[in-house]
Amino acid sequence: MDTLRHYLDTTEAELALGRLRAEGVTARLDHGALQHISHAMVEVLLQVDPEDRAQAEQILQAMESGALTLDDSCDVGPKPEDPD
Repeated sequence: MDTLRHYLDTTEAELALGRLRAEGVTARLDHGALQHISHAMVEVLLQVDPEDRAQAEQILQAMESGALTLDDSCDVGPKPEDPD
């Protein structure tokens, strides 16, 4: 696997991983051995198969540029009803 990005924010790494997998890219996160020992900042590596690297880079660049962000005018379906 090739390391494509380094993250200090686990949530950001998980979002990137999820997006890549949704696009069919084989990817994984490597949290390192210290994640389970320490709650300190741990670098998370986003890794992809070498043959998926170019596609993964394009997807992440689109995410980072905001090209995949929904604006307020986007219809995402009906609003949930208030539970009253």
